[in-house]
Amino acid sequence: MPEKLFGIPSHPLMVHIPVVLLPLCALLAILLVVRPVWVRHYGWPFLVLSFVSMVGTVVAAASGEGLKHILNERNPAVDRHAEWGDRTRLAAIVFFVLAAAFVYLVKRFEGLKVSGTPGSTTVVNRSAAVLLVAALLVISAVASTGAVMYTGHTGAKSAWEDAGK
Repeated sequence: MPEKLFGIPSHPLMVHIPVVLLPLCALLAILLVVRPVWVRHYGWPFLVLSFVSMVGTVVAAASGEGLKHILNERNPAVDRHAEWGDRTRLAAIVFFVLAAAFVYLVKRFEGLKVSGTPGSTTVVNRSAAVLLVAALLVISAVASTGAVMYTGHTGAKSAWEDAGK
């Protein structure tokens, strides 16, 4: 990961990927959990955005580590921001894995027929596995959004705390 882009540290540019995409993907995840039939049409775009979000979070964290080495100073606010960046990276990875599992399971069970009473069938669109993964996905969506927001807050605070003094 280059430490600089266009002559400035790359980290302030890279953080925009997770800051925008993680909350967007979280909203999409909640919508798909509420309306799993939408997975048929929006599952792949959702997974692509979630993957880009995850990669963007990993890149943002790596560029932040590079920036920390450029600054070469011990600052508790920067250290706190770096810790939250690591948590956000992990949250984004977990979110993507759960998103992929959810889309896979919904597509897997879509249209699966089970017999009820003789002569009738019902479409199984939610199994216990789908419900469990859906619940974990919503929790992960909220957690990753909260993590990226707090990471951004601690980063802005560490960068701008002394401004205007």
